Amino acid sequence: GLFACDIDSDGQVTASDFNKWLVDTKSATTGYVDTDCSLDGGVTALDFNFWLVNTKMVAESQVPD
Repeated sequence: GLFACDIDSDGQVTASDFNKWLVDTKSATTGYVDTDCSLDGGVTALDFNFWLVNTKMVAESQVPD
């Protein structure tokens, strides 16, 4: 399955995903964008919480190429 917050679609939840989220957070990006991990229409701390949990799990996608 897919893990929330694999923002750059490389199959892993890593710091590069966080960096993309951080840019959109600072610019107050809204809407259903890649960095909106919670799918609530905004790029917020809630999305960071999803990233934090999955990066600690060393989450890797199980979706075949």
